[in-house]
Amino acid sequence: MIVNVKTVCRTTLLLLVATAPLTAGEPVGFWSFQPLRFSVPDVTNSDWPANTLDRFILHRIERNRLQPAGRASDEVLLRRACFDLLGLPPMPGQRDTFLADRRPGAWSRLVDRLLANPHMGERWGRHWLDVARFAESYGFEHDLDNLNAYHYRDFVIRALNDDMPFDRFVGWQLAGDELAGENPLARMATGFLAAGVRNADIAAVRVEQERYDELDDLASTVGSSLLGLSIGCARCHDHKYDPISQEEYYRFLAVFERTIRGEVKLSTAATMAAGVRPVLVAGEGLKPLARVYNPGPAFYTSTWYLRRGDVRLKDHQVRPGFLDVLTAEGGTYDSYRRPEVETAKSSYRRSRLARWITDSQNGAGRLLARVIVNRLWQHHFGRGLVTTPNDFGERGERPSHPGLLDWLATELIRAGWRLKPVHRLIVCSEAYRQAVLDVGRVEGDAGLFRGRPLRRLEAEAIRDSLVAAGDRFDARMFGPGSLDTQQPRRSVYFRVKRSRLDPLLTLFDVPDTLQGTATRPVTIVSPQALALMNGTFVRSAAASFARRLMTGTSAPSPANLVNRVFLLALGREAAGEERAAALVFLHEQRAVYASTPRGESDLTGDPLQRALVDLCQAVFCLNEFVYVE
Repeated sequence: MIVNVKTVCRTTLLLLVATAPLTAGEPVGFWSFQPLRFSVPDVTNSDWPANTLDRFILHRIERNRLQPAGRASDEVLLRRACFDLLGLPPMPGQRDTFLADRRPGAWSRLVDRLLANPHMGERWGRHWLDVARFAESYGFEHDLDNLNAYHYRDFVIRALNDDMPFDRFVGWQLAGDELAGENPLARMATGFLAAGVRNADIAAVRVEQERYDELDDLASTVGSSLLGLSIGCARCHDHKYDPISQEEYYRFLAVFERTIRGEVKLSTAATMAAGVRPVLVAGEGLKPLARVYNPGPAFYTSTWYLRRGDVRLKDHQVRPGFLDVLTAEGGTYDSYRRPEVETAKSSYRRSRLARWITDSQNGAGRLLARVIVNRLWQHHFGRGLVTTPNDFGERGERPSHPGLLDWLATELIRAGWRLKPVHRLIVCSEAYRQAVLDVGRVEGDAGLFRGRPLRRLEAEAIRDSLVAAGDRFDARMFGPGSLDTQQPRRSVYFRVKRSRLDPLLTLFDVPDTLQGTATRPVTIVSPQALALMNGTFVRSAAASFARRLMTGTSAPSPANLVNRVFLLALGREAAGEERAAALVFLHEQRAVYASTPRGESDLTGDPLQRALVDLCQAVFCLNEFVYVE
């Protein structure tokens, strides 16, 4: 008897799903492969919701016989929104404008200003670069640099600032050279495919296996980052949990069969000063990048089904294809073909993939929309509606609010795939503006999104806050990065060398970039506190902050200095006890420095300024500096 493995896999999956507990409102069958479905729920407290999103959240809270938390103060909300949308503390002008605006709609106007701020692309670009496993070196033993990889980072920042429709954002990263080859920005976007690790020293007997490893990185990254599926699990056998057969896996690999890394000269006017520069891209018909030892071809002109994933166990050749479970009945790989003629420069396979993956009617577009709105929600709330953002398969978690997830995905598609309207929906909701629940917390509040969790800032936001507080902050955007740990630009402009990550960022859990990272760990270890208390970079930032505070005032009073330290570093004025303690500390340190020789080359001999450095660093060590309500 001949057994159809794919049919068995799907039947087993449906049986597993049928016996699993269903969340209310979830369609029968496995939820992530279903059409978008929702119904806006009724709520008792009809005065609380600010938009439709709130009705989904309030419905679940009320069903648990609870009430949402009250709204946070304006100062707390300002700091929260600035860090969420820009990754920077509120500047004095932002604070004054917002707090002075007593007209209705002040919060919406603040959100619109933040969404239009160019720092927004830097902040949210960093989130996407985590998922894309972006780095500017190749890893492995030699960890060779590619000094032209930064253009992909610049594309991401520019695209998010311009609110590029997400379907185009995705399509260009997969096949910008095929979809809009005349557009330099589209070519830069293909750096997504070139961002992974690359072995530069391959033994002759390993060449073909390394090529399949490279193809696996592409398929796995596309699967997890865009579709929330662990496609790579089908490399050696049919997927044990999701309806993805090994045959489909190798058909998916074949889409990238001739795709390699290379460099082309492009105009960079879209992202930095006009000029023509070499740019790392991915595509076909390119001159392969050199290796330390480079035997054999850069790619093979056929893709084999490998038993157990072993190149020595070739079974049969496969043609390109997509995942059947995400393709409408009757749809095929050729359904996404356009009147394109395959040439030596392109087979147009990736452009078909781009059309399929963004097709919300007959392709994978519904799942693509679910995955990205879940990522937006996760970074705004600290927890996704699906808490496994890279796994929407059977082994991943079910959505806590399936109707809300589908409603957000529908709104994204309805808005022409633009992300900023979704950001605005989320940030303007009452759910987002809840205060931290200091008392009355119950088990399950996190999953209900009742109250705001206290969240530690990410590594880049901590470092950027230190830089932004001082007088050296360099707000220049785009261009080559640096490995200098003292560089005064935002952390997104560090050159990401896999074997040499910035020590301060590493302490605060920056990812290693070897693979895509959906959720960063949040560790609490003693070296973090020691770095804030004794680290040379933090001390340098405190000195820069003190210089800024002393500039422009002939004789600043200690009381004024204390107020400005708290206002600029923490986004609020010092409380009575804090102010008194800070003034005593400043007085005592000033007396000590007045009786000792000057000891720091970057400061004046003024004992008050030297004491102010100590106060600035003490404030940097407060929990409130690295945590946001």
